[in-house]
Amino acid sequence: MKKFPKASIIITVKNEAHNINKLIDSLFSLDYPNYEIIIVDGGSTDGTFEIIDSLSQQNIKILQIKDSTPAEGRNKGLEEANGEVIAFTDGDCIVRKDWLKNAVKIFLERKENIGGVGGPILPYSGLTKLSYMILKSLANPLINASSPTFSQNKTERYVKHIPANNAVFLKEAIEKAGRFSPDLRFCEDVDLCYRIRKAGYKILFSPNVIVEHNWKVSSFRSLLNYMIKYGAGRAISAKKKPHLFSILTIIPSLLIIGLPSLSILSILLDNIITKLFSMLAFSYICLLLTAAIISAWSNKNLKLLIITFLTGLITHMGYGTGFLLGLIFNEKVWKFLR
Repeated sequence: MKKFPKASIIITVKNEAHNINKLIDSLFSLDYPNYEIIIVDGGSTDGTFEIIDSLSQQNIKILQIKDSTPAEGRNKGLEEANGEVIAFTDGDCIVRKDWLKNAVKIFLERKENIGGVGGPILPYSGLTKLSYMILKSLANPLINASSPTFSQNKTERYVKHIPANNAVFLKEAIEKAGRFSPDLRFCEDVDLCYRIRKAGYKILFSPNVIVEHNWKVSSFRSLLNYMIKYGAGRAISAKKKPHLFSILTIIPSLLIIGLPSLSILSILLDNIITKLFSMLAFSYICLLLTAAIISAWSNKNLKLLIITFLTGLITHMGYGTGFLLGLIFNEKVWKFLR
C-alpha cells in the first residue's frame, strides 16, 4: 500500500432526508487526499435520493437498489468501489474530519495484520438530554457486555467485530472473507468481521476513529422497541449463521425465562428454590446498581444513577424477549414488531 491509498466510502441509506445533508457535508470536509463516495439508496420515499442527486459532485457515485437489505446495498457499493480501503457509515451519522485518516494510518503504520478498524459511535450534539444519557448508560460494559456497538472506550483494543456505521476495512480482507451475507437483515457486520478474522486478520477498536450518530431512541419506550428488534434480529441471524451464537447473546433470554420460573417454583416448592431465586435476583440487581454507580461517577452526573439502572433493565429484558421471539417465530416476528 502506498501512503494514503485511495479509499471508497460506502453509505447505504433509506428515508434519511432529515440527516443526509449533514453526513455529506462531513464527508466533503474529510482531511484525506484521495477518496470517493458511493451512496446506495434502498428505495427512499421521502426525497432522500433527490437530495443526494442534487448535491452530487464529481467524487460521488449514486446507486439505487430498491427493497434491499443493508448487506445487499453494501455489496452493490463494493462492486463499484475502486479503493484499496473500504469505509462504511450510515445516513444518520456524521464523520469526524480525521475519521478516515486516523483509520488508514493504523493500516499503514502497524505491523499487525489488521483487516478492519472501528471506533466510538458518539451521540449527535443535538440529541435530547434523555437520549444522550441513555447512550452514555449503554456505553457501560456491564450494560453492553463490552460490545463495540455502544462502546465509548478511550483505550485501543482488539475486538471481535465493529458495527458497519463506523467501519474501515482493507478491501483485500473483505474480498478474502467473501463480502456481506445478503440473506442477513441484522448482524451482517458481525458475520463479516467473523469471516475476516477467520481469514487471518485482526479487528481493532481505536478511540481516534470517531463518528457521531443521530440515534432514534429518545425515550425508554423507544429503547425497549429497539432492543426487542435488535434481539430478534440477532436470533434470526444466529439460526442462519450458528457462529453468531454466544453465551453473552443468550444470557438476557435466560434471565427472562429463569427469574419468573424460579419465582413460581419458590412459591410451590421448598426454601432451596426460594434461596436460589433470591440469590439470582439479588446478583442481577447488584450488577445494575454497580453499572449505575460507575456511570454516575465517571460522568459526574447523579441522574445517571437512575437512568443507567433503568437503561440496563430495559436493555436486557427487551433484548432477551426479542431473542426468544426471533428463535420461535423466525422472520414472521417482523409482522408483530412493526
